[in-house]
Amino acid sequence: MIPDITAAEKAGVLAVPQGYPDNWQELFFDSNVFGFDRSFPVAVALEKVYIWDVYYRGKAVTAKDWYRYLNSGFKLGIGSGSDEYLSISPAPEAKEYTKLESLSWPEVIKGYKRRCTFWTSGPLVVCKINGRDIGDTVFLPVNGSGKALLSIEAWDRYGLQRIEVVRNGEVLQTLDLTDNPAHTGKELQLNIENTCWLALRLYGGRGGFAHTSPIYIQYGDRPMVPRQEDIDYFLNWVKMYRKFVVDNAEKQKVAPDVLTQTLNWIGQAENVYQGLSKPANYRKW
Repeated sequence: MIPDITAAEKAGVLAVPQGYPDNWQELFFDSNVFGFDRSFPVAVALEKVYIWDVYYRGKAVTAKDWYRYLNSGFKLGIGSGSDEYLSISPAPEAKEYTKLESLSWPEVIKGYKRRCTFWTSGPLVVCKINGRDIGDTVFLPVNGSGKALLSIEAWDRYGLQRIEVVRNGEVLQTLDLTDNPAHTGKELQLNIENTCWLALRLYGGRGGFAHTSPIYIQYGDRPMVPRQEDIDYFLNWVKMYRKFVVDNAEKQKVAPDVLTQTLNWIGQAENVYQGLSKPANYRKW
């Protein structure tokens, strides 16, 4: 994956890694399965990825892992893969949007690199915290009020049903829209006590669903505190990926220099995840 991402950057475009199926562990060591990229945690650890096809084929099969990365302090926006076919995927089954200053491909790439995106199968949304967009970082002083103003504007042609404010993967607040409006605007005062990330989930009519990328809150100098279970999860994945690479290198006739570079990237990623067990290595936005 990393060579592809690097090549895309040099060509002035952007690679969006695809999600993976629920039963990825069963398929991991089958070299005939190409449905997901086993190197993804390595690319994230080395900060090579901006956004991710979280809802693979319109299904929430990677959302839990997305939250794991965010809760461990890695900025990662939500997207949808380019491998979509309008002839068999009626709009708007799986689409993402990004904020543009002008209608051009460079602006699209700029928006993706800012992680200013939201994914939707129906509802549309614009949100800000203290005037900052999706993908931005809001800096709050520890000795301040700890208040943040969340502004929301949302639309759904079939009627909005519910909006959830998500903090670090948990629902912080729910807005039940019993009148199912086609449009709504809301402002919420949030109490912030620690560094975190905040995002919105929206539920519309006919099963429509949307999820924004996070807005990141840096509270003083405090870091994100990762969960050990998430660290162990990533380390186990990296261990499995190393075994997959080594086991298949000869079979696939991988050049020695390519194998060496790949194992080097794996080692670097492993060091990053191992380091997250130590407070000195906790990440800040």
